[in-house]
Amino acid sequence: MLMRILIGSAAIACILSSTTTAVAQIVVDDSLKAEHSILTPNVQSPKGQIDRIDGGAIRGSNLFHSFQDFNVGNQHTLLPESLPHIF
Repeated sequence: MLMRILIGSAAIACILSSTTTAVAQIVVDDSLKAEHSILTPNVQSPKGQIDRIDGGAIRGSNLFHSFQDFNVGNQHTLLPESLPHIF
């Protein structure tokens, strides 16, 4: 019985250690309809390689984007081009 537990634990540890995680995952959704965001990955800019976000819904001086998944990894840059003065 103990041997089964040890073998099972070792198998699970091997499976978990062999999986890789995504560095960045950004998935745009369609909740803003015609004003949805447009993601362009791996764009060269003066700030280096970035993922660019265009579109979105502008209300006054506010810009809204909507995403199904939004995870920006370390050493990764995401730039909303609609309002370049945001930074």
